[in-house]
Amino acid sequence: MSGSEKPGERPMTGYTILVVHSDDVTLTGLPGVLTTLGYTVIGPVSSSQEALQRAVETHPDLVLVDIDFTDAQSGMDGLQVASQIHGQLDIPVVYMTGGTDEATLQRIQATVSYGYLIKLPRARDIRATVEMALHRHVLEQQLGKNERWLKAILRSISDAVLAADTDCRLMFMNPLAERLTGWSIEESIGRSMAEIFTIAHPKHHVEGDTEKQTDGGAVPGGERRGTKSRDRGDRDGNDNSNAYDPIQVVQKGIAVGPLEGRLLPRNGDIQNAVWIEYTAAPIYDAREAIIGMIVIFRDITARHYQNLQQEIQYHLNKALSRTDDIPTALEHLLDTTLRLEEFDCGGAYLVDPHTRDLTLVAHRGLSPQFVESASYFRSHTPQSRIMQAGEPVYRRYADLLPDSKPDVRKEENLRSIAVIPISSGETGRVLAALNLASHTNDEISIPTRRIIEVILREASEALALLEAKAALQESRQNLRTLFNTADDLIAILDMDGALIDFNPALLERMGYLPDELYGKHITNAIPPEYQSSLRNILHRSDNDQVLTYRLPVVARDGTLIPLEAKISRGRWAGREALFVIARDVTKRLELEAELRKSLATLKAQYKNIPIPTYTWQKQGEHFVLSDYNDAAAAVTQGYIAHYLGMTAEEMYPDQPEIVEALAHCYTQKLPIQRETHSRHPTTDEHRNLVFRFAFVPPDLVLMHTEDVTERVQAEEALRESEEKFRTLSAAAQDAIIMINNQGKITFWNKAAERMFGYATQEAIGSTVHALIAPSDYRSDYEAGMARYATTGEGVVFGKLLEVVALRRDGSTFPVEMSISDVVMQGEHHAIAIIRDISKRKENERMLMATISELDAALLRANELTVAAESANRAKSTFLANMSHEIRTPLNGILGYAQILLMDPNLTERQREGLMIIQRSGQHLLNIINDILDLSKIEANKIEFHPTNFNLATFLDDLTAMIRVRADQKGLLFNYQPFDFEHDRPLTPEELADETGQYWPYAVQGNEKQLRQVLINLLGNAIKFTQAGYVTLKVGWAAQGESAPDECRDSTARVIERESAMPARKVRFQVEDTGIGIPADQLEAIFEPFQQVQY
Repeated sequence: MSGSEKPGERPMTGYTILVVHSDDVTLTGLPGVLTTLGYTVIGPVSSSQEALQRAVETHPDLVLVDIDFTDAQSGMDGLQVASQIHGQLDIPVVYMTGGTDEATLQRIQATVSYGYLIKLPRARDIRATVEMALHRHVLEQQLGKNERWLKAILRSISDAVLAADTDCRLMFMNPLAERLTGWSIEESIGRSMAEIFTIAHPKHHVEGDTEKQTDGGAVPGGERRGTKSRDRGDRDGNDNSNAYDPIQVVQKGIAVGPLEGRLLPRNGDIQNAVWIEYTAAPIYDAREAIIGMIVIFRDITARHYQNLQQEIQYHLNKALSRTDDIPTALEHLLDTTLRLEEFDCGGAYLVDPHTRDLTLVAHRGLSPQFVESASYFRSHTPQSRIMQAGEPVYRRYADLLPDSKPDVRKEENLRSIAVIPISSGETGRVLAALNLASHTNDEISIPTRRIIEVILREASEALALLEAKAALQESRQNLRTLFNTADDLIAILDMDGALIDFNPALLERMGYLPDELYGKHITNAIPPEYQSSLRNILHRSDNDQVLTYRLPVVARDGTLIPLEAKISRGRWAGREALFVIARDVTKRLELEAELRKSLATLKAQYKNIPIPTYTWQKQGEHFVLSDYNDAAAAVTQGYIAHYLGMTAEEMYPDQPEIVEALAHCYTQKLPIQRETHSRHPTTDEHRNLVFRFAFVPPDLVLMHTEDVTERVQAEEALRESEEKFRTLSAAAQDAIIMINNQGKITFWNKAAERMFGYATQEAIGSTVHALIAPSDYRSDYEAGMARYATTGEGVVFGKLLEVVALRRDGSTFPVEMSISDVVMQGEHHAIAIIRDISKRKENERMLMATISELDAALLRANELTVAAESANRAKSTFLANMSHEIRTPLNGILGYAQILLMDPNLTERQREGLMIIQRSGQHLLNIINDILDLSKIEANKIEFHPTNFNLATFLDDLTAMIRVRADQKGLLFNYQPFDFEHDRPLTPEELADETGQYWPYAVQGNEKQLRQVLINLLGNAIKFTQAGYVTLKVGWAAQGESAPDECRDSTARVIERESAMPARKVRFQVEDTGIGIPADQLEAIFEPFQQVQY
């Protein structure tokens, strides 16, 4: 069929028909009938494989299939063959059947059928059925093509498209709709449009500057409808009459749009909703019946926010252009930014430029309670720090109030907040802060943040400009106030010297009226001799130079007024001008004259001032000594003359503070004082000096010096004395109390607290006799204090008294008290030192009892002493006589034994016997000598006779004897030469000097007593040591070391080395691992006949 042919107008020939049947006799003539009708026939074929093959090869226009066809080989029937051919090649199929049973009809309906024929059909039936099948197929192909075109168009257009049936169930969506809604077409087919396409805050199309917006919240066909808690939509007179409602679109055929609104995403989060522009319309069939609906929409988020930003900027600029003050500008700014849909309330804060405190100057949509709690914030509060940080803050409001305490701000139920500081562009200083909040939204979208920040940048510039205007206005007002109230004479001249303005002080001082001066040349008020120089000065002035000029002016009454004027150049009332600021120096000139006269007088007095005084003159950057008085010459013994002309740095190289003080006095023109150490110029002695500096115009500084060394020393001594008194009084065990002449306590130390039981704060200010005097003595105390208050004298001063005192608990106790008088700040004060003598009194009582007992014991002891002395004298006499009588024959025996030992012919036995006699006799002689020594000791007549002996031999004999006793007890005995000065044993190398021995050949001492002492010490050590060791350390005593008190005058003390060197002492020290001697028994062991018992 050509493109100009219409269905039903085709020629009857030219179509190819494939016939499929299995030798059914009823269909034998069918191919002939089809050929007669003008069709080209393929077949008939009787197998499924051949039917499929022929259909692929020839691609017929129609297939006639016997529904009863069965292929025994493949098992396929006619319906299956027809389904495969149509499904694979899109060829229309007509079934031929011999019956119309229910089962067959259901099978035919389950497949794609273009009609059926009853077997043995008539030619006209065949033609009608074939033509209808072919016509229907052509229409279906055309429809499919149109559908594919439509789908391709819908998929490629820049708008999102949704289509639904009459039940508002989704039937189609293009890819852009999938992206914007978050639903895939597979998930959304069959779902309700209300679920897929939900609009929040629908609004009408924006045209020009007029916006008509509803305030209906989310409108998904009537579902999830909400209302914003702000006064915007209703205030603008908007409604929801044209809002999108899919039910109305389908049921009433109402087309809506174009509309704007926020398309909620799949999860319903308003924060992620996009702004769209959409239309909705019904879909009609050929009979004008509604068969569904279509929604077309596009993402206009960027356009929406751009338009919104432009709208807000327009209204803001319009409002700010009519505003002259910052609070009003902030109010307009708040109203304008609240046009943003995400906010429904807020406030504007103004920052105090001095205190940095914040004050709420405008608010919208907040409760009165909240406004009251947030109307003012100090600069140190967290809210103030956030608002003045300089950076925008977007937060959930709950994050700003993390604690759980009840708070009015929590009760406001704000959900999100934007804190936007408004800063000056030049300085960066925060001028104000805008807080925008929402009761409904938890987050603030990024586009909204961008709009806010763009608007606030413009607002910052506007507010900075308003601040600058206000500052300029204030500056002008202040300048005018200063101009009108200044005491100095101010004149404004044009560049030719004519007066164009002047202040009231000039008119008053010169006596002119304003009209008499306006336009007059300044030289008219100047004496002729000064006019030329003034013109030169006026012509020489420029913008960067201030000229100072002194000249007289003539008042209206002819009086000459001396002025000192400063002339500079600038602008006044929009044109160049000269500024003249003059001061009447009449009084100054008079004062200068008087000063010169006074200086002459002072100069004469200067030389005679008794205080050393030096004159320093400012020369360039230095101060030079230019003069000094007679006192300065005297104190330096005339040496100060050598310093004339020297700088302060040269005279005081080590005292920069003096140079600094000179400069400070000169700069400030004020007297100052410095106290420092200074070196006397002639004696180099360091003294404490006070330097006083006074400025003398125009360029002198007088320096007075006062030597306060004695005063400083006295003050230091006083401080030390006071510190000692405080320390002593705090540490004293005696109570120290100070009383004024009224009897009031003014000082009370810690010992007084302990003694009387009153704390210092309780005692200070109390009357002393009422506090510590027993009632029996109180009248005497009062009388004494009355006399002291009157005369400053008292009978108790300078005496040590014993009296009775009263404690806080009411008990009394004896005290010893001494009182002295001291004058402080012209008033008499009494200082009492009080000692508790309760224990001493008790001890005295016990001592008296003990003395009585001792008296009785002493009497008995005297009697016993007389008897003992008598017996002792008898014993001494007996011992002396007996020892003399025994010693005489004993010496004879020892002498004879020595003579016999000299015989060389003695046998060994004889010699041994004689040795025994000699040793026994010598031992007996020693016993006798000991007895005699005991008698001498008792009579206090013992004498020591030092002799020279070999110390090395002495030590060898002694250690050999002791080692035998130690070995017998199983102890280790050590003999250790020792260096006591360095606390270490001597090495073998140190023990042998050039003579081969360490000890000298001879030492001096009482060998007998030394041996006895060492034997006693070592014997006791061995005796009381059960295990371990006994060590004898011998060495030279350290230089300056003396023997213990107990050993003084003993033999150890007199042992000295025979050499040219100074005499040295030998120290003997015994150590053991025995039981030791308790510390409390060390005194007793040196008593006669005493032994420590264990």
